[in-house]
Amino acid sequence: MHSSFVEVPSTSLQVCECDFSARVSRDHTLWNGTIGRHGIGSCNANGESLLNLCNSHDLVITNTVFQQSNRYKSSWHHPRSKHWHLLDYVIVRSRDIHDVNITRAMVAADDCCIDHHLIRSVMCLQIAPKHWQKA
Repeated sequence: MHSSFVEVPSTSLQVCECDFSARVSRDHTLWNGTIGRHGIGSCNANGESLLNLCNSHDLVITNTVFQQSNRYKSSWHHPRSKHWHLLDYVIVRSRDIHDVNITRAMVAADDCCIDHHLIRSVMCLQIAPKHWQKA
C-alpha cells in the first residue's frame, strides 16, 4: 500500500477507503494533523503503522475529524467483547480536508451480510475546467 501513495501525483485528489484492521486511537496531540480530536479507543500496531504512513505522506484520517456520537464513528463490533471499534477509514490529503463534509458509519445498513458497518463520506468537489492551449 505504501507504494500506491507514492505513485499518485501530488497535484491529484487522493481518497483512500479501506478496512485497515487498524485502531488509531484518539491521541490527536501526538498525531496533530493526521487525526482529528474525535477518534475512539486505543491504538494497536496496525494503527501505529497507518498513522506513520499518513503522517509521512501528509494524509488525514477523516473519520476522526467530525464530532458525532460513537455510534456513527464505530464500524466493527467485536463478537466476544461486544465493544465497538473504528477499523474502516476514509483518508485524504490534508490540503483536501476542507472538501470533506462528513465521514460516518451507516448504522442502518445492517442488511448487507457483513460484520462491518459501511463508512460513507460526503465530499464537495470542485473540478476546475481544463484550459486548452491554442496551437
